[in-house]
Formats: sequence, C-alpha cells, structure tokens
Amino acid sequence: MTNPAYISIYNDIRKKIESNIWTVGQKLPSERDLAKAYNVSRMTLRQAIQFLVRNGLLVQRIGSGTFVARKKFQEKMEGVTSFSDLIRAQGKTPSFKVVSALEVVPNDTEKAILHLKGQEKIMRIERIRFGDQVPICFEVAAVPLAFVQGFQKKGVTESLYTMIQKNTGHRIGRAKQKITAVLSNERIANYLEIPHPSAILKLQQISYLDNDQPFELVIAHYAGDRFEFYLERRNTL
Repeated sequence: MTNPAYISIYNDIRKKIESNIWTVGQKLPSERDLAKAYNVSRMTLRQAIQFLVRNGLLVQRIGSGTFVARKKFQEKMEGVTSFSDLIRAQGKTPSFKVVSALEVVPNDTEKAILHLKGQEKIMRIERIRFGDQVPICFEVAAVPLAFVQGFQKKGVTESLYTMIQKNTGHRIGRAKQKITAVLSNERIANYLEIPHPSAILKLQQISYLDNDQPFELVIAHYAGDRFEFYLERRNTL
C-alpha cells in the first residue's frame, strides 16, 4: 500500500534532518516553495509539517517561519539526578547563571513541605540552567538554611547536592515530582529566550535524604521545545 503523500514528505524531511542536510536551527523554505518542490498542495505539505512539529523535529515560530528543532534533553522520571549530571550523561556541557541566592523567611508552602519550625530560614536560589549554552530551564530552589550553613554562596550554587551530602552526612534519596503544562510569564520567557507567551513545562520536585527528610523544594520551568520527561515501565504478569 502506498503511503499518503504527507507521510512521504514527513519521511523525506526527517531523513534530511537526521543526515544533517538540514541542521539544528536552520529555517526551512516557505510552505509555498516546499509544496512546489514536493509537487503537492499546501494543505498536504502543511499536514507533513504539523506531523514533524508534533514529533519534535521542527518548531514553528509565529512571524518567523519553521525551523529544525534542537534535540531535546531528556530526563527519566525515576530517582534524583542533578541537572549537571543529566546534561553530561547526554554528552553536553552544563552551565548555569545565578539570578539570586538569598537567605529568606520561607513562605507557607516551603515551610510545610520542608518541615520547618519556628523561625527557621531557607536559602532560596534562582538559577538559569544551560546545556551547551542553550537555556533549558529557570528554577527556584528552596533549601533549609541549616543544610547549607557555613558555606559560601558560590559553593551553594555550584554543586548543591554534593554540598548537602557532606553537610548532613546523608545520601540523596527519593523525589516526588509533579509536572504541569503552563504558559510562560514575561520574566521566564526572557530568561529562557523564548517568545512570550510560550508553552512550557512546570516541574515541582520535593527531594529527600536517605533518612526520608525533605531537603529541597524546586519549582522549575523548562522550555517545552528543548526538554522532555519520560517514563519507563516494566510489564509484569
């Protein structure tokens, strides 16, 4: 059975991308030119383009055109992995930019989740995270001040998990994660260098030490066209 025309176009464009004939960030020819090249109607061509967009191979930017998408960074939703280790595991170079790192009074949510009492303070850290110099996420992390007491702010922002393990004598344990799809606000869009508003992924993660004590609450916003989470399930009889 012959494939529909839009599937043939999808496969051809995908091959061009996979063989680097069309490279990451490259702008595709106009719909009119592509439809003429493939000898199909613009409606058929548009079906193929939308299929490629849905599968993460292309990205459309309003007013600018259609571009080859960056390969998305992936995180398997299991256990706790630092962002830096995750990016390195995919052969990329992690980096970050600190927006702020302040000792503050926790809000009600932070106080409840981190099991804080009385006048205990937190270190609230705002960072932009990069993979190969591409902004991937903007995160706000809240950590009980007692876990980072005595360390310079530079140390806090460089390797938080390593520092907490040294300071508490406990290893990093499990995490609870909740992901929702939201629209970016102007501040986050500027940090991630994306149009405002854009569809992004919001992650709330509560991380625990191996004694089940919560040590970190993170609210992170990921650029939806650069990052994806995935689940892996084992089938059992």
